[in-house]
Amino acid sequence: MICSVAGWTGCGSAATAPRPPIAHGDSQRAEPQRAEPQRVAEPAPAATPANEPLAAAAAPVAAPPPTVEPAADLPPCPSDRSRDEHQKPDHVVKLVDLSDSMTVVDLGSGSGYFLCHLSRAVGAHGHVIATEVDKNLVRDLKQRATREQLGNVEIVLAPANDVGVAPAAADRILLVNVWHHLPDRKRYATRIARALSPGGKVVIIDFKPAGKQSAHGILPERVLAELAAGGIDGAIVPDELSDQYVIVGSVHGARSP
Repeated sequence: MICSVAGWTGCGSAATAPRPPIAHGDSQRAEPQRAEPQRVAEPAPAATPANEPLAAAAAPVAAPPPTVEPAADLPPCPSDRSRDEHQKPDHVVKLVDLSDSMTVVDLGSGSGYFLCHLSRAVGAHGHVIATEVDKNLVRDLKQRATREQLGNVEIVLAPANDVGVAPAAADRILLVNVWHHLPDRKRYATRIARALSPGGKVVIIDFKPAGKQSAHGILPERVLAELAAGGIDGAIVPDELSDQYVIVGSVHGARSP
């Protein structure tokens, strides 16, 4: 059965929605109630503990610095009872006036008695050059430097008439009981002057003519004159050595840096 548009009541047995009652005095038909659409509940956010802030973007974590082991203390230099008492190596090194990173030449090093003391005085960044004119002594010096683990020591076979190092390479040049052995000492003094760096010094320790080693002794005044002939101003300095004197010199007109 076809129902008319206006006649909901004339639709036979077709099920129709009941009409809502009309209120007294209301001339208009009440609108049928429409069901409100059901809202789908949104999922609740995951619970966060009150005392735990939301995680921020993870910052890159820097790798910890490598652990640096402290350097082990160096062992004391070997002692030589037959020489230490009168030679006073620690006192001599103070007279040479060394500091870290200096280059010092132990000219005519001999057995290498002062090498360890000089090596300690200039430190790991310093440089000790031990010179000798005898090949056998050079060999022995290399063995000693290896045995005593003197990594900043260099052994050089030098000519008899020269220092054996480059010009202006030495901050200090030390000669212990060597000066009286040198040939043509005035000329040799010029070689020392050339080898010294600006402000560098030469330290000469030799036997007193009236001492126990008088056969090897040389007057300090003579040494001063020979140095002056080579362009070096020298002076005798107070010392604590029983049979030796100490002369410290620098190139004429040179100023300390």
